[in-house]
Amino acid sequence: CRLRTPLASATQLTQARFDGFKAGLGSAPFDVVATGDAECDRAKARRVMEDMLSAHSDLDAVFSTSDTQSPGAVAALKAAGLDPVFVSYDAQPEVTKAIQAGDVIDASIAQSARMIGTEAVKAAVGAARGEPIEKSTMVPVTVVDETNAADWEG
Repeated sequence: CRLRTPLASATQLTQARFDGFKAGLGSAPFDVVATGDAECDRAKARRVMEDMLSAHSDLDAVFSTSDTQSPGAVAALKAAGLDPVFVSYDAQPEVTKAIQAGDVIDASIAQSARMIGTEAVKAAVGAARGEPIEKSTMVPVTVVDETNAADWEG
């Protein structure tokens, strides 16, 4: 389930997440059979997932680019009696609780807001001092799943 928001920066972010997902598949034996734009909206995500299930009732896995809409997709999967591998993005509290409960979502990719803020401040201070700064900085991600969801604090 590919989801984008109507804001340019958010669209770029969720699109980059989806592009990274596709690149990460590489030669893995997966076929992306459907994508949908739910605009990070829970109700729209349910409709998008229902439409996907109408065309592809045998989905093995779902990737969502934002936890904001994942519960909507989960509702559609539950209504259809399905529990595919489900990975989301953001590790928001509602989703980490669902992971702990074994409630359809298996994992969520998390970026530490603390680390993102730290790197942003370092870059801002460096720029203010006239130091060269990197065009981009990679911030590591954490896979939040049943092994660490209870302890995830972001």
